[in-house]
Amino acid sequence: MSEQKHTPGPWIIDNQEAFILAPKGSNIEYIASLGDPINDFGNAWDDACMTDEVVANARLIAAAPELLAALEAAREFIADGMAMGFVGMPEDENVLEVIENAIRRAKGESC
Repeated sequence: MSEQKHTPGPWIIDNQEAFILAPKGSNIEYIASLGDPINDFGNAWDDACMTDEVVANARLIAAAPELLAALEAAREFIADGMAMGFVGMPEDENVLEVIENAIRRAKGESC
């Protein structure tokens, strides 16, 4: 399976329309939308649908590129430390496995 690459970050939240967007120079790329449209065309949003949970989900989705980059950096840090003998407790291997699984899931690879 060829690796599909996500749209690079940063991603931002358009709070008025509940969209996740990625600025691209003078353009903006659509990533996702949240909330419930109040008409069939999805071009108007009901403020009541913008619950705390929807806003929290939007923040989490918008942080995804940075979270993936942080996991990849943590994976390298732990793996390098283990290779040099600085870390290597069973807990380190468990954390590394959790990180690896999360990265594979984010990239659409089988766990």
